[in-house]
Amino acid sequence: MQGDWPAALKRGVRDQAQRFEACLANFARAAFGHAGPANLQRAAFVLAGAPLAAVKPHLERREPPPPLVDELIAATYRAIVDAGTRGNAGDSASRAR
Repeated sequence: MQGDWPAALKRGVRDQAQRFEACLANFARAAFGHAGPANLQRAAFVLAGAPLAAVKPHLERREPPPPLVDELIAATYRAIVDAGTRGNAGDSASRAR
């Protein structure tokens, strides 16, 4: 959209962004134990970044993603969540800054 957005649309976008950030924080706490900066980044990647990257080429070609895409997303999820719960590498360094 070009120019100024209507006030209602601005509020809606802002509210949706806040809900998404709250969901990421809730997921980070549940999956990794707390919602520090590195865990929020992990949550955003595992819930949005990786799945979007996996399906985007297929959506752009207007084709359904093959079953392999589901397997890749699930494997990525398990790898990140399992690795994150083993040590939360990066969060203590992020909090110390």
